[in-house]
Amino acid sequence: MIAVRLKMMAHRQVAGKRGMSRRLASLRHCTVLAMSNLLNANVDSGLMHSIGLGYHKDLQTRATFMEVLTKILQQGTEFDTLAETVLADRFERLVELVTMMGDQGELPIAMALANVVPCSQWDELARVLVTLFDSRHLLYQLLWNMFSKEVELADSMQTLFRGNSLASKIMTFCFKVYGATYLQKLLEPLLRLIITSPEWQHVSFEVDSSRLDGVESLEENSGVYCR
Repeated sequence: MIAVRLKMMAHRQVAGKRGMSRRLASLRHCTVLAMSNLLNANVDSGLMHSIGLGYHKDLQTRATFMEVLTKILQQGTEFDTLAETVLADRFERLVELVTMMGDQGELPIAMALANVVPCSQWDELARVLVTLFDSRHLLYQLLWNMFSKEVELADSMQTLFRGNSLASKIMTFCFKVYGATYLQKLLEPLLRLIITSPEWQHVSFEVDSSRLDGVESLEENSGVYCR
């Protein structure tokens, strides 16, 4: 009688363990499926936060994460934009580092670059710095720091912005980018009037005495610019 009872208890324990295993397997399957659906909904953001599970010290956790990735791939998810997102994020952090400004308005990284970059690359550095700082609305701070440094190093007033310095390169690039539009708006109406108006068709603007015709006068041509 006792043997029969013990046998029945053993069968119940085995059945209980089997039921528990089925429930755990079902829970694991649902968990993997839920994670796959969540990551598939926003793979760029989700994978960035969960990629560490693939390097977890627990081997079962690693295996489960690989199963999640497998299901994502089976659902047709593409990872083409993931590398672009990561690269853009790195560039954004690099821009933040270069344009970092101190409490007193100083630009430690930008000024450090100005000291270590060889002069043969100053044109490119000037273009990059102006573009970056203008995109962050910090162009004024860049010009202030660079021009202040130029004034400190200048031997006299006559040599300001006349040497081959980064400040002069930045000033030249700013003139090209922002001054061109200003000059076009300022001079275009005047030049268009001179070109199209019959009154100016026979007026000479030559002021080089070596190029004057026999009937032209240097004084009269110079006086045209005073009108």
